[in-house]
Amino acid sequence: MLTARSRPAFREPGYQSAYMTTADKSRPRVVCLCGSTRFLDAFDAASIQQTLAGNIVLSIATTRMSDGDLFAGRSADERERLLEELATLHRAKIDLADEILVLNVNGYIGSSTRAEIEYAHRTGTPVTYLEPIHPTP
Repeated sequence: MLTARSRPAFREPGYQSAYMTTADKSRPRVVCLCGSTRFLDAFDAASIQQTLAGNIVLSIATTRMSDGDLFAGRSADERERLLEELATLHRAKIDLADEILVLNVNGYIGSSTRAEIEYAHRTGTPVTYLEPIHPTP
């Protein structure tokens, strides 16, 4: 399990990337987008907004098709294997991020996104939301 202390070395004070100028010792904020692929337009909009705000954006593989379309025609076993590989890859993106932005369109947060939020909390990555969170009654 990663902790805030075990983050990659570029987070360490004094680190300077070749991309940083001597006048600016910080790198842009890294934001990882998390949410359901049923809201592909929200991924595009958030990516544009975050990029224009000067942030580096980590996101899903494609905003051109949902997971259902992406895996159409694959066997249940292959689909399950690919989904787990993508989940592992997305957790690695969370490890690189300074924060995750949850795209909770109309308040929707599916089970995969909930798992990503829990992972972010366990690893000390701050979580922000597109829309306000309403407590469950």
